[in-house]
Amino acid sequence: MRKVNLVFLLIFFSFFLSGCDWVRLQLGMPTSRELAAKKSANLFIAERRLKDSILKIQIDSIAKLQADSATLSPSVAAVSSVAEIPKADFNDRFYVIVGSFKDPANSKKMFEFLSINGYKPALIEFKNGYKLVSAASFTTQEEASKEMYKIMETDFAPEDIWVYDTYQKLHIK
Repeated sequence: MRKVNLVFLLIFFSFFLSGCDWVRLQLGMPTSRELAAKKSANLFIAERRLKDSILKIQIDSIAKLQADSATLSPSVAAVSSVAEIPKADFNDRFYVIVGSFKDPANSKKMFEFLSINGYKPALIEFKNGYKLVSAASFTTQEEASKEMYKIMETDFAPEDIWVYDTYQKLHIK
């Protein structure tokens, strides 16, 4: 009797410890491999949806920017296409920077966009080759910070707006 119980217990524990998938298979339930495959498929689908929604937002933003630039008045368009972006005169100490670009075409686009929205942008060239587009300049840090927060509340504001202090001397005169 003892041997029968011992054998029965060994068989029971061998199925219990190693036969979880076997039991699931016998009951018609998904096995651990099927569950893992389903989970990874769901993660893939969720990731794909997220990428698609980000792509849609980017496409919508580009379309909105193109529509906004299409409404650009002819006089501003002619000036911005012919003339170069005005450089900062450094009469003020603090500049609210809304874009930093290596490609001059991108800085020109930001300049045009700011001009459309009523700002008087200026270009600041850094020694490291970046071209910064400033939306406004001020003599005090408080005024520049207020303007920076005001710009951050607008719909077109990039996330990386900051205030440049000319005393840092990172720019080319």
